[in-house]
Amino acid sequence: MNSLRLLPLLALLTVAFAAEPAKPAALLCPVSDEPITDPANAPSFVYQKAGQPDRVVQFCCEGCIADFKAEPAKYLAKLDARAATAAAAPATPEIKRYALRGVVVAVDADKSALRVKHEEIPGFMRAMTMQFKVDAPTLGAAKVGAALTAQMSRQAKDWVLEDVKFEPAK
Repeated sequence: MNSLRLLPLLALLTVAFAAEPAKPAALLCPVSDEPITDPANAPSFVYQKAGQPDRVVQFCCEGCIADFKAEPAKYLAKLDARAATAAAAPATPEIKRYALRGVVVAVDADKSALRVKHEEIPGFMRAMTMQFKVDAPTLGAAKVGAALTAQMSRQAKDWVLEDVKFEPAK
């Protein structure tokens, strides 16, 4: 009786795994294009050619090694094309930057950061006080109470200020 309750869950899991995105090219067998599911234990072959560095090639199964040995140039070209495609793909999306105006309320040298009370950034963020990572020259020039303009961005887990300009005291 309990096994009947598990059938819908099993069907759902099957669909979820079937919809999984394709494996990266680097993890595909050069012969069969099948995924190499366990690279640490996958069958491999060291291709050696005089005057060239040795290449370790991994396969999905032992049977593909014989096919590779019969036509190594064909499969090495396939691997090189995959590597070139992967290298040409952009590594990270472009960082979005926003103009910011504010006042330094604290300098935290231990964290290479400034706490800044900034104005609203229309269409992006309400006015608030936040901590921002800054470079060493900016950190050294910062004084509590100094007005500034800068470019704000999110980089990894940190909010960052770049192109910081301190405004002269009025």
